[in-house]
Amino acid sequence: MRYNFKDESVQDTGVRFPKVDLKKDEIARVCVVSPYFEVTVRHWVNRMGYIHCHAAGQVDSFLELAKIEKDAGRPDQCIMCQMAINSDFKDIVGYPMRHFATYILRYHTDVRGNLLHDQLSYHLEIWLMGNKKYRELISMQKEWGSLQTHDLELTCIEAKYQNFDISLKKEAHWVKQKAQVVEYLKVECEKYALSECLGEIVDKETLSRRFESARRRAFPDEEANLSTSIVPEVEEKATGQPEASESDPFASIGEVVPPVVTEEEKKKADEPEKTGTLEDLIP
Repeated sequence: MRYNFKDESVQDTGVRFPKVDLKKDEIARVCVVSPYFEVTVRHWVNRMGYIHCHAAGQVDSFLELAKIEKDAGRPDQCIMCQMAINSDFKDIVGYPMRHFATYILRYHTDVRGNLLHDQLSYHLEIWLMGNKKYRELISMQKEWGSLQTHDLELTCIEAKYQNFDISLKKEAHWVKQKAQVVEYLKVECEKYALSECLGEIVDKETLSRRFESARRRAFPDEEANLSTSIVPEVEEKATGQPEASESDPFASIGEVVPPVVTEEEKKKADEPEKTGTLEDLIP
């Protein structure tokens, strides 16, 4: 197929969003303007990026999400958790880790964090952070009150993994133009779903194919026979598993390939209900 470089209908797959991305020693002045954050448990998958852990869709509390990470995954609920503990896939699939996302307002400044103009200018960015930064922000809020009323100064100490030193400022510049900023945020925040910024949702069958392909590349001299541990048999699709619904996109992708059982055992099987979505985790 041939396309024109100017053809706007040709777009790369994946979610594009304005995330916080600083260079070494760069300083940014920002404000956490949203009172909410999104949290998930996700895996890093080679050549795919971050993927939502299937087990995350089957819990309905913040503490249960934390337990998935603490327990190093739920192999009985997530194919990526299965692969993370498989030595053949240690460089392909990472362990499940909690990650957080929120909206911030970033002021236009120089590399030292000084405002560029007398007239306040800014843009929206998405701040993705791990447990350490999340706990640091929570501690600041407990000590100083709402983060919306204070600007933060982020100093990048390591660019590759976007590690910042955070200092809290006495005031927030955006409140000087509160009405204007609120209207701006209403429009811009609608463009980016935080759950999509945190990672992609990929079904079990697609992951099985990709893992098999990845293993063939990693072990070209071996026959990658994953049919019994990853790839579900065609007959197993009719085992009474509930279908995914629009209200619960995690209803089917959180399942794992069931073990081989006899017909009598299948009749006695009691399939549990799959409930809970990431949307339930927003405070």
